[in-house]
Amino acid sequence: MIKEEREDQKESRFRHLWHVVRVSFAVLAVVFIVHTIQYKDVLVKDGDQFQIVERTGGYLLVEDRADKRIKLKVGEDGKVPGYVYQPGVVSLVKNVRVVPTVIAVLIFGFVPLFQTFRWKILLGVQGIFVSLLLTLKLTFAGKLMNFFLVSTTGGDLFKAYWISRDKGKRAQAFVSVFVDRFLGLVFITVLSAVLVLIFWDDPNVSNLTKPVGLLVLALVLMILVLFSSYLRKLIRFDKWVVKLPFASIVQKVDQSLLTFKEHPGSIFLAGGCTAILQLFASTSTFFLGMGLGIDASIWYFLF
Repeated sequence: MIKEEREDQKESRFRHLWHVVRVSFAVLAVVFIVHTIQYKDVLVKDGDQFQIVERTGGYLLVEDRADKRIKLKVGEDGKVPGYVYQPGVVSLVKNVRVVPTVIAVLIFGFVPLFQTFRWKILLGVQGIFVSLLLTLKLTFAGKLMNFFLVSTTGGDLFKAYWISRDKGKRAQAFVSVFVDRFLGLVFITVLSAVLVLIFWDDPNVSNLTKPVGLLVLALVLMILVLFSSYLRKLIRFDKWVVKLPFASIVQKVDQSLLTFKEHPGSIFLAGGCTAILQLFASTSTFFLGMGLGIDASIWYFLF
């Protein structure tokens, strides 16, 4: 009895400690994000930033990192020759156009919902069934880590780890995240290829023909190697894969990927979610551009 009470107390202390660690991490993350935001207007030259302190007549008074103040003359075009102007958050908020910005936010609100639904579909194919609410929470947590904390893939690894820890299907969880990302890459690449053909004469687009074409070819080859039974036999995939390091893990991942061949309807539905969310995201960015004074065609935002 005493032993059980000690174990309960030890487990309770661990839960409290883990809660403190989680809250501390969240607070540090918020502090880091707030610290990295550029609030004031700056001029940039050769990688150095000069904070704008005062605007007087045709001059700008700026301050470098050593707190040294410099007076710069503004040209007739409103710019300082040799410097790049970067507005801070304060100026952007003061000068923002409200209506298109609100439209942008409302449209973008649908993007994480479609991302959540897509990932839930892919998890279901792998036999991992979780609530829509938990999937939505992990989607937002992953986005936070992708944009601010770890890297552009750190959030995806976090989502896969969390699901695998809870459901015990590590390979399937990581494959679901990989296919989730892969579907997005496929749609973006296809859309880029279509827009390259449409805007063939645009000098800003024509020089991207080769890299986009190579990426399309690479994706086609990857899909064939992963899912074509004939090509897998031709290259003797099953024979040489057992010779790889961590062969058992690779085989588990491979089997999880092949599961998607048995669920074409789910892949089609997930692909539809991908198309919709990418179009929503691009359209949202177009309206946000309008709100920030960037007047460009919506086709450029799609591209």
